[in-house]
Amino acid sequence: MINANKSDLERWVETITTATNLTSLLGREIATVEELSSRYRRESNREVSAKAMSNALSKAGIQQLRKQAKRSDGTRPRVYALKNVAQYEKLSSKKLGEVLEQNLFKG
Repeated sequence: MINANKSDLERWVETITTATNLTSLLGREIATVEELSSRYRRESNREVSAKAMSNALSKAGIQQLRKQAKRSDGTRPRVYALKNVAQYEKLSSKKLGEVLEQNLFKG
């Protein structure tokens, strides 16, 4: 009954975040809103804004990390930890950027 009140996007986020092996599904346990939005668009053939994805992640209890990742190209995306939040909160911005770049997102 509760699942019936959720949007398709909220159900999709729940499916992703409850996956047993998130690394094999997505390539890593952290992702940007843009990466997740792109994957959702491809899988569902529906448009989704970054704001809508961000809201769905928040409803699912997924936390945005306090630090932005710092990529080698100078961009600083906001990152969500889908699992192991405490582990990723300890990393520096540069190290978060390295995790994003070294472990390609399966999107």
